[in-house]
Amino acid sequence: MEHAREEAATQETAAPAGAPASGALPALGPLTPAGVTALQRTIGNAAVGGLMRQRRLQREPTAEQQAEAHKQWQRRADASRLISKHNFLGIPAWLRVDALATELLDRLPADWELAIECIAQLVQGHQDNDLAVALCKNASDEKLKAIAADAGGAKLMFRIVGSMQGLTTSDAEKAQLYRAMTAITRSRGGVPMTIEVITFRSGFKPLDSLGEMWFGAGAKGHTAVIVADLVYSFDERGWVMEGSKGEYMGRNTHRDAIGQVLKVPADDAVAIQDGLNKSIGRGVYFFSGLVCTDATALSLVKVLGALDAKSNPQKFADMLAASGHVDSTNTYAKKP
Repeated sequence: MEHAREEAATQETAAPAGAPASGALPALGPLTPAGVTALQRTIGNAAVGGLMRQRRLQREPTAEQQAEAHKQWQRRADASRLISKHNFLGIPAWLRVDALATELLDRLPADWELAIECIAQLVQGHQDNDLAVALCKNASDEKLKAIAADAGGAKLMFRIVGSMQGLTTSDAEKAQLYRAMTAITRSRGGVPMTIEVITFRSGFKPLDSLGEMWFGAGAKGHTAVIVADLVYSFDERGWVMEGSKGEYMGRNTHRDAIGQVLKVPADDAVAIQDGLNKSIGRGVYFFSGLVCTDATALSLVKVLGALDAKSNPQKFADMLAASGHVDSTNTYAKKP
């Protein structure tokens, strides 16, 4: 499954009983009075005092951390109260989602964090996508563009798109996805209108093995396309927008990739992006006869013509390289 799941791991190492040769202070575990006395004899009173102060600093949150924690708590409480205000008798089915969206829109883009928190609190009841649809439906195109043009509002718009796109997408979601994507792209006028095809050299191992068994050597990895710094990907959810290039590549540092920047007139690039925006929330992976490479090739047919790599990402990259349409190639090495 191409849709990545990532885990963060932490590792703790124990410090030796005595002071290290480098002079660094050892870490403190639970200390008894006898333990403190032993440390004083080993590293001296001044060093023990330094360790104790260090431990207090590590345990006590800074004023900034305390302020941020209070801000988050207040935002969660505000979102909960706002949802309750529009939820008759607390019954999820009776949530007046249009009224909630209208009140939020009056506060946007300034209160974008509150809107994101409201969406997050509705996930458990599977109403986050209802609020995302209502936010778009009750806003004019200009209002959506103004929200997307704000730095924080852009994060909200990405969350709105993420809430609506998925394995199953209703007609209402599809209609509002296009409006949301159009607002996002039109608000990014300063971003160069370039198109880069990303080919990952590997993917989910079981799928890589099946791909090469069914479609031949090289049918592994994944193909995505970046237009004006926005990533479009066709996977088991259909066409989805994955966020900015920096965010997407940052989530995929565990594998090698190349990026082929295409020679595309600006007007054609705009048309290609509009076509991709219309595709978000649409398409059926594999069972339609299309995988990531085939769908990407079809989205770029205006520039590339018909390139049929037969569901093979690595072959598609080779065909692109030989097509004469590649202006430059970027290499993205995996990181340990």
